[in-house]
Amino acid sequence: MKLDYPELEDLCEENGGFTLTRAPTELERRYIKILEQTVEIIYSQFIYNKKIPPCYIIKNTTSVWQGMANCIKLNKPVKTDSGYKMSYHLPYVAIKSHLFKKGNYGKALSTYLHELSHSFGGHKSRHFIKALSDILETSLVNAPLLTKIEILWDQVEEDEDEE
Repeated sequence: MKLDYPELEDLCEENGGFTLTRAPTELERRYIKILEQTVEIIYSQFIYNKKIPPCYIIKNTTSVWQGMANCIKLNKPVKTDSGYKMSYHLPYVAIKSHLFKKGNYGKALSTYLHELSHSFGGHKSRHFIKALSDILETSLVNAPLLTKIEILWDQVEEDEDEE
């Protein structure tokens, strides 16, 4: 029997979701740009239509998650050019601000890639697990390039000081 009360999930979505987010600061945008460029260069086969969702910052510093993805179930799963089955549209992803610091490239990138991978499914989905495994393999193959990008990451705050 339906009582015509809105579902909890609908109320949360109407009021900013389960975890409140904010727009990134200018410094955080610089870090996010490096994450986006990393995805474009190394991980583009995991992104449908090559469109990376915007990245926001999780406001609640005490939440247990380092990142989150806003997932909207697709009416019909879509295959990427590389054959990955996407079940969700991600209007945005969000990660905690403390990841945007010198020395945190690996933590920030792994969190970011994890959240982007939710387009393939939830934590128990075989498509999500397969995508994460393939992302890990791609990371190992591209380790020298990731090391070069990490150098750029660690210079972000120094570049800001020079301006």
